[in-house]
Amino acid sequence: MFDLQNIRRAARISQVELSRRAEISRPRLSAAENGYLELTTDELRRIHAVVSEEPSRRAERIRQAFTEGTLATA
Repeated sequence: MFDLQNIRRAARISQVELSRRAEISRPRLSAAENGYLELTTDELRRIHAVVSEEPSRRAERIRQAFTEGTLATA
C-alpha cells in the first residue's frame, strides 16, 4: 500500500488542503494515512491529481508574486 502521509508531505500540502482539493473528508484521509482504511481507486486518483499538480501550482504562485512585485528582494 502507499504511504499517503509521506506522499502528501513530499508534495508540501496539508491534510486539510489535500482533503479539500481531492474532495475526501479529512477524517477519512487521516484514517487512510494511519492505516485504518483503504481509499477507493477513485479517491486515490483524485489524490494523485492534486499532489501531481502541486509543484506547478507553487511555481505559478512564485511567478505571480515576482510579477506583482510582492516578494521582497534580497
